[in-house]
Amino acid sequence: MSLIARLRPFRALVRKDLRVFLSDRRAVILGFIAPLVLASIFASMSSGAGEGGSKIPLLIVDEDKSPLSREVISQLAADANLEVKETTPTEVRGKVHAGEAHVAVAFPKGFGANAGKAFFRSGDADKPILTFLTDPTHAAESGMVRGLLTQHAMQAISRDVFEGQGGIAAIEEAERQIDKADALPRPLREALKLMFRDVRRVRKQSSTAKEGKKGEDESGFGFATPFGIEERTVAAKGQVDRSIMAAHAFSGMAVQFVLFAAIEAGIGLLTERQKGLWRRVRAAPLSRFELLGSKALSQTLITLMILAVLFGFGAVVFHVRFSGSFLGFALVATAYSLTASAFGLLIAALGKTPQAARGISVMAVLLMVLLGGAWIPMFLFPSWVQTLTLMLPTRWAVDGFEGATWRGLGLAALASRAAVLCGFALVFGGLAAVRFRWEED
Repeated sequence: MSLIARLRPFRALVRKDLRVFLSDRRAVILGFIAPLVLASIFASMSSGAGEGGSKIPLLIVDEDKSPLSREVISQLAADANLEVKETTPTEVRGKVHAGEAHVAVAFPKGFGANAGKAFFRSGDADKPILTFLTDPTHAAESGMVRGLLTQHAMQAISRDVFEGQGGIAAIEEAERQIDKADALPRPLREALKLMFRDVRRVRKQSSTAKEGKKGEDESGFGFATPFGIEERTVAAKGQVDRSIMAAHAFSGMAVQFVLFAAIEAGIGLLTERQKGLWRRVRAAPLSRFELLGSKALSQTLITLMILAVLFGFGAVVFHVRFSGSFLGFALVATAYSLTASAFGLLIAALGKTPQAARGISVMAVLLMVLLGGAWIPMFLFPSWVQTLTLMLPTRWAVDGFEGATWRGLGLAALASRAAVLCGFALVFGGLAAVRFRWEED
């Protein structure tokens, strides 16, 4: 037998396997579509803000209203990575607490007058202190904002010192500090005085002085960052970082695995139909509404038990605290359980076979959990994706569970999130009832 003849069965087997793979919708989805979609989402996170990427929302409180503070805020607003909005001292904490923003910065009174003077001195005396209000579950945004703020503030302050009106007072104050610094070595004292005379000369010529010497010793004189930062975590009273991060983790995992349980319930219905069990069930004197309603109620109760065990374990072992309305938490948990149950019915209504339905539904759940903020910070997504996530139940469920735990939201705020989740449950349940196939294939 020739080699070509011997390879003919081998080639036939290969062609058969390829045809089977391409005819299997589940295999195609998991092999091609799922990685393409997920890779595209993660790739979009690295896009520049100027090219359609996301911006970090930043709240600003300007209690100084000086030319220098306005200049720093103007530079922050022009930064392609930030979306700056100004607010009032009475509103800023509430907005961060409610999750409307993850970072806020407050410029105190006297920032413009003291920042330039502190530019030529080390130590913390008379340094203006910028107050950071941060969401503890969004440390990445806070760190990025701190770096950008330092960059723009240093640019504005150095420009003011060497060119603006604030520089006159800063130089005069620095010269007085030189005269008072008895421990300052004489050569360094003379060099510093000479430097300030040169700065004065450059100012008169309306150009920028970039020349300088840095020195710092036990006398306390030298160049330093002209402002300090005081960071305050915005969370419910009594919450600590460990319990906050635990609450965030348990909220995200609860949202994810409740949906996985819903998938199994939907696949179970499809399996019953495939095995002919639905014919026996339909023989009972029950309406279609009663049949589907019983499935939805049983899965809702199962989901509530899962949530109770999960958050109970988190409270006992990881000290997850319910600082918000416990009744509000119960409303959110019930509403999300109804949504998940209706989602399971929708899987059973739209799926043709258990195998195909499992692949599509797993992909859908992974996308909803990813975009809902359970895995990664929301600010990494492009702005249009952040807006799109409001159409997903996972976004509202995560907000609701976090609001009932470490955020400490009240009943009204949590009830509004539960109402939205009930809306998703009605939509999913209505579609499932309309599309459900009562006859076995």
